[in-house]
Amino acid sequence: MDNESSEIDEIARQLHNMLNPIVRRPFVSLVMDYIRRYYGVPAKRGGRVVYSGGKNGERMGTIKSARGGYLMILLDGDKHPGTFHPTWKLDYVVNEPEPHPHDSYSPRQY
Repeated sequence: MDNESSEIDEIARQLHNMLNPIVRRPFVSLVMDYIRRYYGVPAKRGGRVVYSGGKNGERMGTIKSARGGYLMILLDGDKHPGTFHPTWKLDYVVNEPEPHPHDSYSPRQY
């Protein structure tokens, strides 16, 4: 019976590991969307930020995820992401795409 139980536990663990990223991703997207709308910041997964609240001056970091209205940011040189408030001592690095040569014309009216 113990062998059968451990096999079932192992299957359940494998199933959980397979489904966890699938189930969790939409929730993280909802939290990130909430942060963007509520705080009016351009936060997105993979986005770059400059954190100026530390003792060592400004540090660059990458947004990894969001949890409970906070951003999980991996500062350059760190091994693990930290929890940051979306508006406290953070500047968002927004890369504007290069304008296409034809974009100088007036937009079409439909």
